[in-house]
Amino acid sequence: MAVPPTVFYTDYGIQLVCALIIVLLNPVTLYRHVKSKAGCGHYSLLLTHIGFHSVFGFFTLIWACTVLLHKAHTICIWTGILHLALHPAIGVVDVFLALDRLISMVFPVHYMMGIRRKLLYSAVLTGSFIYGAFLGVYISTTNDKSHQTITVVNYVSRNLMRRAYILNMLSIAINMVLSVILLFVMWKYYHRSAVDRVRSEKLANSIVLHQTILKFVFWFCPTLLKVISEYGYHINLTSTWGPITITTFLVYIACCSVLYWMRFPLRRDEDDEEALCEG
Repeated sequence: MAVPPTVFYTDYGIQLVCALIIVLLNPVTLYRHVKSKAGCGHYSLLLTHIGFHSVFGFFTLIWACTVLLHKAHTICIWTGILHLALHPAIGVVDVFLALDRLISMVFPVHYMMGIRRKLLYSAVLTGSFIYGAFLGVYISTTNDKSHQTITVVNYVSRNLMRRAYILNMLSIAINMVLSVILLFVMWKYYHRSAVDRVRSEKLANSIVLHQTILKFVFWFCPTLLKVISEYGYHINLTSTWGPITITTFLVYIACCSVLYWMRFPLRRDEDDEEALCEG
């Protein structure tokens, strides 16, 4: 069943606008952070998060433009592969971000003594490996015979797309568990006395708290709705609403871009930020 033209242009129009927001705001946030010399410390995983989101936004911008402009199906194949191969990696980096904030609050000394760097390296390497792996396998299983331009699943192995979907759902499940624990720990954390001795820690926790709420609203809930409707009630939402979960996922990332742009520090902290970076 073909997606109605109104739904088609609405979905990809929203994706295009969100991608523009991401591509415009994230580099500004990263540049301002470097210029402010605020240091790394508690912001390291957040900066990694922004980096992966920026790449995803750039590839989405190209993908949405080629689809909306009805370019040749070969161009849509390659832009779609670059776009969707990064999707599983984003979920994994989100897991590391939640884990980073949890460990920083539960084991603050161990966190600054070395766990922070290990989490950072693990997030970058794991995210890059997953992206490279899916990109390579997608390319090797490309089906050039298909001339449909709306879904990448028509171009690559369906079994591979199913595995990518399972990985996405697994990362979402882990994300949900960690996010619930994170919200609970933050609630207890902010009710303790003499906390947040470091301003950067307080700001990083506040940013991740808002990011977690956005994640529940625009990523988890639409995905769960799609899974329940399609596997529980056999209602195919994609055929009537288009790629709705990808669209809401882009809304989540765009909202994160606005959040980071508004909340990231514009100047160097006057506390022990230098000591944190050396840790």
